[in-house]
Amino acid sequence: MDEEQIKEAIINSSLPEEYYTYTFHDGASILHYAALYNNLNLIQKLVGIGFNLDSKGGKYQSTPLFYALYNSNYRVMKYLIINGADINYVNTSGYSLLHTCISYYDTLGFILLMANNVNINIKDHKKRSVAEYAGLKKRKEIIIALNRFYKKNEKYFPQKSTKYLILFFIVYSIFFKENIFFLFIVSILIKNVVYKTDIMFFINLFYTILFSSQLLERNRWFVVLLIPFIYLKYLLLFTKPKYLMKNDINKCKEIISNILETTELTKKIFCYTCWIKKDKGIKHCSVCNICIVYHDHHCPCLNRCIQNQSDKLFEMYLLVCLILLYFLYSHEIFNDYNFEIRFIIIFIFGILSLRITKMVCNRFTNK
Repeated sequence: MDEEQIKEAIINSSLPEEYYTYTFHDGASILHYAALYNNLNLIQKLVGIGFNLDSKGGKYQSTPLFYALYNSNYRVMKYLIINGADINYVNTSGYSLLHTCISYYDTLGFILLMANNVNINIKDHKKRSVAEYAGLKKRKEIIIALNRFYKKNEKYFPQKSTKYLILFFIVYSIFFKENIFFLFIVSILIKNVVYKTDIMFFINLFYTILFSSQLLERNRWFVVLLIPFIYLKYLLLFTKPKYLMKNDINKCKEIISNILETTELTKKIFCYTCWIKKDKGIKHCSVCNICIVYHDHHCPCLNRCIQNQSDKLFEMYLLVCLILLYFLYSHEIFNDYNFEIRFIIIFIFGILSLRITKMVCNRFTNK
């Protein structure tokens, strides 16, 4: 058998025992390629007959653990680590396993190594730390994982620094209230403004106070519409969504180990930010920076996550908003704000239509 046939036999789990001691032209052993091709059964046999888990081979004199990492074979990585493979080895390219994860942008492999007590302060051949190299390569997910590692007790919703935004909004509202709708348009067009700040929430609050106060001045019977509107808004604003606590690195190791016992480790079932297993209905909210149970979507106008259980409440809120706005527009109560009212009616009607479509199809919005 030539080398290509041997590799094919490793992939197909049909390699004869007489080839177990074969060495490839680059110095790699059968164990290296068994790790590369995710053949855990063959690896277990080789370990059982005394193969060296830290044997060097390949262009950069890498260990089998590197070969497993190249193809993100996490079950093989876990097995090799448990059986004593060196996780702090630096190959002749000058990279450690952590630096290799950064180079390949393998976030889950990075977390797996951290969970198994890798030296997080290890440096590459250019004396670059793991954090420095991740920043250089702009690996956002890995930087998030590093931040989680160093902030072991971070468990709750992050506090946004919005004091300057609030100050800006107050000043703008006082002097340019006729053009406050401009902020709403800008917020919709620029995604980062919507999700990274609270500006949509403040715009929503501004119009709520403006319309509510002036409505009551003109006709007290408008309270019939305002009471359900304010009540539903109150429920949505002050009902905290159910979320899962973030885990520390020790719990993370246990969770990863349990996942790998039954299936492959993927981002679909493991949150690289919260370090939890994502069961059905659990989704990570990048705005709240936490995993929400039965998550449907994050509403920037309320600055709250909407869960599956609060679907009906949210849809009732949209319907009441639509009725209230249509009533304002049809009676020409606020002629100075007719354009804004028309736009918001179309905006809310579009959202409500999507919600009704979702309800008919019985599917989550994020699906």
